[in-house]
Amino acid sequence: MSKIMNMPKIGVNMTEAVILEWKVKEGDMVREGDHILDAETDKAVQEIYATDSGVIKEILVSQGEKAICQEPLILFETGEAAPVVIEKKLPEDIGNERIRISPLAKKIAKEKKIDIYDLSPGRPGDRITKADVYRYLENNKAYVRAEQTGKYAELSGIRAVTAKRMSESSSTKPSASLMLRADAGELVRWRKKLKEQGQTVSYNDMIVLVCAKALKEHPIMNSRFINDRIEMLDDINIGVAVDTEKGLMVPVIHNADKKGLIDISRVLKEKAQRAQSGKAASDDITGGTFTITNLGMYEIEQFTPIINPPECAILAVGAISKEAAVSKETGQLVIMDMMSLTLVFDHRIVDGAPAAKFLQRIKHLIEWPLGLNS
Repeated sequence: MSKIMNMPKIGVNMTEAVILEWKVKEGDMVREGDHILDAETDKAVQEIYATDSGVIKEILVSQGEKAICQEPLILFETGEAAPVVIEKKLPEDIGNERIRISPLAKKIAKEKKIDIYDLSPGRPGDRITKADVYRYLENNKAYVRAEQTGKYAELSGIRAVTAKRMSESSSTKPSASLMLRADAGELVRWRKKLKEQGQTVSYNDMIVLVCAKALKEHPIMNSRFINDRIEMLDDINIGVAVDTEKGLMVPVIHNADKKGLIDISRVLKEKAQRAQSGKAASDDITGGTFTITNLGMYEIEQFTPIINPPECAILAVGAISKEAAVSKETGQLVIMDMMSLTLVFDHRIVDGAPAAKFLQRIKHLIEWPLGLNS
């Protein structure tokens, strides 16, 4: 009896995934619940588990190809499928050589322009499988991932989705930007004091706390433009842009306004680590209502980011640098820790003045963190 396993749909918006690595091969016996492959969605790398038990008769989507949700992925059978046998006529002193090769391995070899007679199975007597083809490619340096070949980089997975969303944001969101400078001295001293107490937090953690407070006070900034109307959002879910080997990802701190600094720091560390390792869960990187992006660690002092649709705004945080400035208290020239803040917002949702008040509130909270408790 044959059974077909379809590509599962993980998350409401998922439509497809790229097959990164099969953990099984044709002819393997698997049980329901076994980890059979890793697939990259537009959000993260997901582990896919078998929905049936049986022998894998045929893998229908090859490694590196896209699998469409709810379409066939694997054909199971109670018995092992017979391998394809290819007969090659060799010189008479050798005779006929029979090559046992799986249908998928034959297909991949043809696509990669590999002579199947150059292939050998993993163990003498076994049939040639997909794994043997990829081993040959690796050993002969004949196969290089698409993003590393030629003059062009093929967009797929997370990179493709990022490109699509940024193009969408640029073309559909009439955005405007505001910039100001903030005295980050109190923030620096607060962080140093926490470290002395054995609590290590990042500036991103502190900015999340600041923005959560400001968003609570300026709810129009915590909204989105959907179907020609403004939707005000109850939950304040702040995303923080993280650079990973697979591209930009944005772990989300859900209900950030209801969390303290230490809790925010813990949650952000955990989600950022999972994102960087390619193991982010769907909940880790979905549901954001506002985004923070910080390039200060690269000594970038000021930049203008692109809004993460469908959110209303994004805040860019620059490096903290020591500068000569006039003290508001004494009027004297002093050395201060200064930080640039750039707010990019959707002008369909909010006008310049309300956006300016929101950014000003962020500035004041950075300069006077005690206001976070009020």
